[in-house]
Amino acid sequence: MSAAFFLNSYSYVRCLYLLETHQKLTAVGVVLLAVTILIDYYYQDDGFNYAYITGVLMLAAFAIGLAMFTKNQLKPS
Repeated sequence: MSAAFFLNSYSYVRCLYLLETHQKLTAVGVVLLAVTILIDYYYQDDGFNYAYITGVLMLAAFAIGLAMFTKNQLKPS
């Protein structure tokens, strides 16, 4: 891997500091959505499906982010 890749990935992480909290939670929710889909697709057992754990965490992240966004929008300016 080249040094440019690491510099670009560092700039993405640095860009996360510029986002508001509800936007960070949405990004976390999207990552958890991808992980949930991957676990559900590749997990081949008849027992407990571990995608439920990441799915619940994803829903919580989206719900908290939406509540924070709504609270910020309802504040009088």
